[in-house]
Amino acid sequence: MEQWTESSLPARVTSAEVAQVLRKVEHVQQLRHFMTPRGSTVSEFAAAQGWPHLKAYRQVKLFEKLGLLEVSHSEKRAGRAIHYYRCPSQRYFLPASLVSIEEYLNQSFQPHEGQIKHELAEAAQSGDNPVAGLLVGAFGDGVALLPADREGQPWSPDAPESPAMFFGIGPLFLDYPQAKALQAELQEVFERYGQQAGGARYLYQVIFTPDSTG
Repeated sequence: MEQWTESSLPARVTSAEVAQVLRKVEHVQQLRHFMTPRGSTVSEFAAAQGWPHLKAYRQVKLFEKLGLLEVSHSEKRAGRAIHYYRCPSQRYFLPASLVSIEEYLNQSFQPHEGQIKHELAEAAQSGDNPVAGLLVGAFGDGVALLPADREGQPWSPDAPESPAMFFGIGPLFLDYPQAKALQAELQEVFERYGQQAGGARYLYQVIFTPDSTG
């Protein structure tokens, strides 16, 4: 049997067709089944997926045609030999010339945005310090539309009885070293709190980016 070892270096994809197949996480999850030294048979793959044998066979043959699976070895038996298929690489690099980074970001954030906004609105309107409405008008030299409390004043989540939450959007005017420092601070904060094991589940979404229109 051919010797097989895991490599930390990804295989570079040069085919747009292969790149589009690998852009779908469900395809990579299917290929993960074959990312072992032993590989897998079609029957084992079908059982793992809960698929009919014919559906699994067609998917394996599609992957093989694209070079994402190869026959690692075969076992002889009466009639047709049993083939073991193996994914030749553990990881793949998809160049930006073959995939859309903006599409990737949209697909990454969109499934969670609806739930985050819903949970945020529910939390903001709960407790003893709820958002009671919106306040619009002149603020400083401009105008703004803001969440308001029961008195019609700008609402603040800082009150002790308010849920633990934060939201905001707007420009920051920073020099490059300041922006890099903020990047590092954000990463450190979420890494630190990501190691906690509290009893309540919180959702977060953070985007900090240069603004090319400014």
